[in-house]
Amino acid sequence: MFIVRLIRFLHGYVLFSAYGAYPEKFLNMLVQKGIKIWDTYSKNNILFACVPFLKYKKLRPLAKKCGLRLHAIERHGLPFILYKYRKRIGIILGLIIFGVILWICSLFIWNVEVIGCENLSEDVVLATMKDLGLYPGVKRSEVDDKMIAEQARIKLPEVAWIAVNIRSGTAVVELSEREYPPVELEQYPCNLIAKTDGRIINMEVYAGQAAVAVGDGVTKGDLLVSGVVSDQYGKTVFKHASGSIIAETEHNMSVTVPYDLTEIAPTGEMKEYNYLTFFGIDIPLFLGGIPEGQYDQYINEEKLNLFGTDLPFGIKTKQLFVLDEVNTVLSEDQAREKAYEKLAKEEEIMFSNIEILDKKVEEIAHEGSYELKAYYTCKENIELQQEFIVN
Repeated sequence: MFIVRLIRFLHGYVLFSAYGAYPEKFLNMLVQKGIKIWDTYSKNNILFACVPFLKYKKLRPLAKKCGLRLHAIERHGLPFILYKYRKRIGIILGLIIFGVILWICSLFIWNVEVIGCENLSEDVVLATMKDLGLYPGVKRSEVDDKMIAEQARIKLPEVAWIAVNIRSGTAVVELSEREYPPVELEQYPCNLIAKTDGRIINMEVYAGQAAVAVGDGVTKGDLLVSGVVSDQYGKTVFKHASGSIIAETEHNMSVTVPYDLTEIAPTGEMKEYNYLTFFGIDIPLFLGGIPEGQYDQYINEEKLNLFGTDLPFGIKTKQLFVLDEVNTVLSEDQAREKAYEKLAKEEEIMFSNIEILDKKVEEIAHEGSYELKAYYTCKENIELQQEFIVN
């Protein structure tokens, strides 16, 4: 890919060979250390590969541990070209221009990072910062970090503490989310009723008077725990009934898959579009727009890095995997397999908080479809609060 080759050229890279006892161990150590290599191949028991210029020196101690000898065969990229022509005035002038550009860029905010989000979305914080005037591309002289932090506390009630710090062109937003005390539920008079049919197998009453016992069968809407009780003096008292009522319940489900199936699926075609990102602005590196259609989208962004600091520009690659309607004629076995997959997905939704004790599945092959009828014996909480009005 052109963009990848361009980035490698700008950083510089070394083609090296490695000969010795344990090349496999050497490759595993590179993965563990996060050192990326490419164009790897072996010839006559000699390993050949390319590695970024700045990473090459880190290979030697690893190679020594693995009993390998390293040899730099070729050196490529901009750093080596600059070194070769270092005595030429044009190179010096170019470096001066580059330094001036860096100085101009240093007058702006390059990136905005958020630290401390747990429940609060980082996107919400970044959008709030942008509304308050803090975003990639804004002049550092126009950023009042203390004022922005004070206004952010007002706009973000979920935040207990927030600070904005400018570090080498990066604005770091550090925050701590507010911890709320547990909310006490309003104790209004209510009964507990059954939300579904079942047979009581366990019962704990915390407040109120039990209207059923373990072993009783109940139907949807039956009274389980009454909020109307009598105290020790015979006086009627109205309470907020509460408890845990566990019952054995019955459920059923049916799914059908046609033999002549039409579904949205990847076609295998992939379209790739590259953008130059500059201070958060995406500049297309292609002509025309992206055609309409259905896609699965994957975005990868690589920013140029200078001495450990991300520069305000880089390359964003957007890969679009084309989706389209695909007509498939399924065999009975294929339809059966898809039916079980569909049933499993429905079970995840329907029984997310329910324990399945037993399951029976009936398979029915129709003329144009395959059907599964599932019957479940479950264990679940069936209590449901029902408020009543006291006159």
